[in-house]
Amino acid sequence: RKFTKDLAFGSLDYREVLNLQNALKIKGFFDFKSTGYYGPITYLAVKTFQKAYKIDPIGRCGPITRAKLNEIFDLN
Repeated sequence: RKFTKDLAFGSLDYREVLNLQNALKIKGFFDFKSTGYYGPITYLAVKTFQKAYKIDPIGRCGPITRAKLNEIFDLN
């Protein structure tokens, strides 16, 4: 599934956040149960992912982070 939506702390899009958490889990950045809630744990996992891929670590899953996720998972 392609990542198409911007997500940030407090995002309420259950399915999109769940997909993000599962993707981060596969890559080893998220070691918790996927809940669909973009809270502090997901925020920190996104920041860690961004640092690892030399993306500005802002904790928000925006266009650059989504593009990297789609590239990694070959979802384009």
